[in-house]
Amino acid sequence: MEIKTGYKKTEVGVIPNDWNLIKLKNIVKENKIPSGVYKPKSCYGQGIKIIKLSDVFASDYFSNDVAQEIELRREEIANYNVKTGDIIIALASVKLDGVGKVMLVNNLKEVTVFDHNVGLIRLIKDVNPRYVFYLFKSKFLRKLVALKATHVGTTFLKTSAILEFILPVSPFKLEQKAIAEALSDADALIESLEKLIAKKRQIKQGAMQELLDPKKNWVKKSIIEIANCLDNLRIPLNDSQRSKMKGDYPYCGANGIIDYINSYCIDDSVILIAEDGGYFDEYMYRPIAYKMSGKFWINNHVHILKSKEDFDQDFLFYSLVHKNILSFLTSGTRAKLNRFELNKIRLSLPKDKKEQENISTILSEIDSEILFLEKKLYKAHQIKQGMMHNLLTGRIRLL
Repeated sequence: MEIKTGYKKTEVGVIPNDWNLIKLKNIVKENKIPSGVYKPKSCYGQGIKIIKLSDVFASDYFSNDVAQEIELRREEIANYNVKTGDIIIALASVKLDGVGKVMLVNNLKEVTVFDHNVGLIRLIKDVNPRYVFYLFKSKFLRKLVALKATHVGTTFLKTSAILEFILPVSPFKLEQKAIAEALSDADALIESLEKLIAKKRQIKQGAMQELLDPKKNWVKKSIIEIANCLDNLRIPLNDSQRSKMKGDYPYCGANGIIDYINSYCIDDSVILIAEDGGYFDEYMYRPIAYKMSGKFWINNHVHILKSKEDFDQDFLFYSLVHKNILSFLTSGTRAKLNRFELNKIRLSLPKDKKEQENISTILSEIDSEILFLEKKLYKAHQIKQGMMHNLLTGRIRLL
């Protein structure tokens, strides 16, 4: 590989000539990463804030509002005190992608300590904490975490191993700051999109409650009266069969697309509702049905519905997607909605198909807005990943 003028090849990749490879232990205070306070659960619920492993997994930034509280003596607080600019790192996780995850402490409003399942990285003044925070989120450092982690049921990362991590560091504090600010701006955009999507989903939930609430002139109909069940089109394929059929057509299961293969068994617009393995217990927050259009393959864990001529298919979908159908499930090792019980489910709907269409159109427009924002969010994540790779390796310089 040809290396551009002004760059050098290192063990972490190609970086600018004027950048340095530095072991983490050389830029942390007192050359150590302490782990936090250990207390029984009886000590939780009063006192001061504590950052736990679950807080690190849940967010990239510490939130004073979310953290639990713990009861500590004055001398213990001094031993485990957290400061703005500290980086908290997960030392244990059930999953490999959790260990080594980091959280940046900023805008600290009150006295806070940290738990024994996380470590505290406190940097010397020559290094920008937010810059190092993003280095820990980079692909090359995540690979290093995977190599150094130990697996004994739970995955662990020793602080001694973390201290040996080699980081590519710009020697210029202004450049570190510029990189950190650029990536923070990308994070801010992502956060704003996530908040907007959450707000749109709340609006949709309220609209569904209002629009689908039965009116005086509405009627009740069973699924068998409203829709045709096309389960005869289902053809299950096992993993081995699908591995020999890789392609571009969706292969659908109980809760969505689970694979892509080179053939299809249906070419239509239909509603799919789980037969087994669905989110039946979580119907208020997770969909128990979804729509598919075009060419795709369907397995035998999902029912296929298509509305009859006098009924609007989208209205049928919105009536089902968050419906409580627990009373229709057969019990056993796995809750199941068999076809007989599916046909008995009753829905309230307007007599006039046009009124059904008007309601589903409003909800479809909200869904379209959410889908647009989700695509925008996905693109923002991709752009940020590209920025991290280019900025944290010096491929693009901001000074």
